[in-house]
Amino acid sequence: MDLEVRLRRILVPTDFSRHADEAFRHAAAIARWARAELLVLHVVEKFMDHSLLYSDFWPFQKPVREYYQELEARMARRLEAQVRETVGEDIRFRVLVTTGVPSAEIVSVLEREEVDLLVISTHGRGGIAQALLGSTTERVLRKAGCPVLSIRSGAEGFVRRRGGKDSYQSLPEDVSEA
Repeated sequence: MDLEVRLRRILVPTDFSRHADEAFRHAAAIARWARAELLVLHVVEKFMDHSLLYSDFWPFQKPVREYYQELEARMARRLEAQVRETVGEDIRFRVLVTTGVPSAEIVSVLEREEVDLLVISTHGRGGIAQALLGSTTERVLRKAGCPVLSIRSGAEGFVRRRGGKDSYQSLPEDVSEA
């Protein structure tokens, strides 16, 4: 069987939680190994009714659109610094920040950026919390048009620290040897 692994673009969404950090480490290690571009996405959730965007009533001093634009810019700077500090110059990456519903924005970015692999965290919620709150990961899984690697928080992953950097220790340089 003649198979080839081709990963050009890997997307990892983050909400800055420890769960998302675990997924990021895995995505960065895969991007380094595959020499793929790493797209790091943060979605700013809207906390109000969209009709306020078009109304004259807004209880704060800034217009709603301006508030979200400033918030997106701040999040992008924070994320850019965090990613650059973590991966250095080893990995090509882009930071994307959007506003909206996280699951819908993730799926939109997957399609728009022609992503080959999505690496996403799960929070490990279950029972009543899962039934009431649902899961962004679950909604994305149903609609993703590419393979999805779901990283469960606290699960033993395949990325290990080596010399201060995250890396694969169990994969050969040439996957065809595996």
